[in-house]
Amino acid sequence: MTLELLVYLLLVFMAIVSVFFNIPEKINTTLYFFVVCIYSITVRYSGFDIDMNTYARTLSFEDIYGIYYLREPVYWISSNYLYQNIIRSEELVFFTFDMISFISLYLAHKNFKTPNYFLYAFIIFFPALMGFQNVYRQYLSMCFLLLSISYMYTGKKRKYLFWLLSGLTHNVGFIFLPILFLFSGRRINKALFYTSSLIIVLLLPLVAGSKSHDATGLDLGMLYVILTFTILLIVVVIHLLYDKFEETSEFIIYESYLFIILVVNVALLGRTQAERIGMLSLSMSTWVLCNFLSNKFSHPRILGFVFVILCTVPTFLFNSAFSMLLTSLGEK
Repeated sequence: MTLELLVYLLLVFMAIVSVFFNIPEKINTTLYFFVVCIYSITVRYSGFDIDMNTYARTLSFEDIYGIYYLREPVYWISSNYLYQNIIRSEELVFFTFDMISFISLYLAHKNFKTPNYFLYAFIIFFPALMGFQNVYRQYLSMCFLLLSISYMYTGKKRKYLFWLLSGLTHNVGFIFLPILFLFSGRRINKALFYTSSLIIVLLLPLVAGSKSHDATGLDLGMLYVILTFTILLIVVVIHLLYDKFEETSEFIIYESYLFIILVVNVALLGRTQAERIGMLSLSMSTWVLCNFLSNKFSHPRILGFVFVILCTVPTFLFNSAFSMLLTSLGEK
């Protein structure tokens, strides 16, 4: 058993503990940052997987101002500057960005008021695992996007700042602009949602088709569609059962957008190209499920445990995901 796999199991254990025990807030926060620090250090000093080798090489590039890098400058330029001028260590540069992602996740958790196990469930879920270990810019974009959506949920305008950071870290983040107009109750925002959604769908082939093929090695396009539709179906059923919760209708629109944008991607660009949209759509649904399971059902702890297990199982089912946890220093 590698150290990476051992620490991953530690994250799963912490998720389960968080389900069944009401840990005081200060202790929970301390434990969270302590465990994710261990996770980051273990992963970064165990050797780099696939695309992470490319990210490591670009840190030493003298010319990082080509078109390819300038269209997604948040990570490319800042990481290169950090390595060239401040931290002459690839592992510590990645550790720095890892911590930014974990802080973003924590702030989103606070804004959403999700149960504590969400923090760990998000990290162990295979879209985040694959992103953290391989498609790193997309993972960082995912975390910024989650934070942006959390500020949308709380009605704060800084949602646009983090959406911009998401899109300039990985351009796929721009596709999720319409959902920032939800949960406000204002007619103008609803009009902006539908208008921007139409524009995004029409421009989607250009936006997604111009991206590089930094895939995870899995052909899961249709699986993403099925899982995203299943989540949408769950939200609809909950709305029908608990129609006194008017807010659930907004969640239906939210999940419908994630589903439709994924289906359009699969139809126009094929299953492999749509993978990055699928990873983001699934990840952006986790907080909705966590809140629904903890707030709208009896026996929330049992359901929370089931949710954690469901987030964990794909890692062990998909060889490409599981192999990320088997990296040893000699493979760097």
